Amino acid sequence: MFTIVLLISASTPYANGWLISDPDGSRATSVRTDEFRCGLQRRLGLWISSYVATVRALHANGVPADFFGDYADGRANHRRRHDTTLRCWYDAASAVAAGPVILGDKENSAATAHFNVGHVVDMAEPGAGDGGTDRCSELKVVSGLRAKHEAGLGSSANGGTPANVGHLFAFGNTEERLRLENLGCEPRGHPSQGYFDHATGRGWVKGRRGYYHDSLFNKRNTTDVLLHESLGGGYAPPAVARIRRYARAAQAGVDRTRYTSRRRISYISHHTQRASLGIVKADSRGILDSLGKLSASLARA
Repeated sequence: MFTIVLLISASTPYANGWLISDPDGSRATSVRTDEFRCGLQRRLGLWISSYVATVRALHANGVPADFFGDYADGRANHRRRHDTTLRCWYDAASAVAAGPVILGDKENSAATAHFNVGHVVDMAEPGAGDGGTDRCSELKVVSGLRAKHEAGLGSSANGGTPANVGHLFAFGNTEERLRLENLGCEPRGHPSQGYFDHATGRGWVKGRRGYYHDSLFNKRNTTDVLLHESLGGGYAPPAVARIRRYARAAQAGVDRTRYTSRRRISYISHHTQRASLGIVKADSRGILDSLGKLSASLARA
C-alpha cells in the first residue's frame, strides 16, 4: 500500500515540475546535490542513502526509525516548505492580479480579520472572488504517506470521519480531512442511519464549522484550500483550477511574470515548476536537517 500511495502522489498534476525545471542560474532554480538526491530517493521509494548508518544506530537504541525518511520527515520543521510554496503562489497571483494580493501574518491576526475572523488567511485577493467578493486561500503542503491508517468508520459523537484512501486515488489521504478542518461541512443524514459509508455515500455526518466559517458564511468570500503533497508538490484539483484561472488571465491580459528560463515556457509551466522545485528542496532540507539532529542525539546518548 505504501508503494501505491507513493506512486499515485508522485503522479499528481505538476509533481514532475522539479525534474523538468530549466536551471537559469538563479537561486530559485538551483538545487543542492544532497537535496536533489534525497528528493529523488523519496520519489522512487528508495532508502535515503545518507541515513542508513543513523537508522541502524537508532534501531540499536530502540528508536523505530525507517530507512525511507518518513520518521525524520515527521520530526522535521516544515515551515520552510510552507513559506516557500506560499511565496510561489503570491508570485503567481501578483503576476496577473488587477488589485493587491495580501499575505497573512500569524503574528498580527487583526491585520486580516476583515477577511476571516478566528483564523489567519494565508493569502487574500480583495475583490477577486466570485461576484466581486474577496478570495481567501489556505495553503497546505503535507505528506501523502500516513503513519496510521484511518478507515473512516466514524464515531458516535461526530458520525462519519475521513478515510485514508490514498492507495485508490490522488489526495485520498489528505484532501478530505483538510477540507473538513478548514471549510467545515453541512450536517448529513441522521444518526439512525449509522456512520457515513464512503463506499455507498450514505450515512450520518455531524455538521462542523471549519476555520474559515466566517469567511464562507458571514462574509460570503470565495474560499479555497490550495493543497500540495510533498512528493513533488503535486496540485490538488482546487489548486489546479486556480493556477489555470491565473494562466487564462495571463493569456488574456497583463502577465508580470519575470521569465528567466533560457527557453520559452508558458505562465503555467513557469509557476508550477517553481512551486514543485521549491517544495522538493524545502522538504528534502527539512528531512536532512532532522537526520542531522537525530545523528547528534545518538552521540549524546
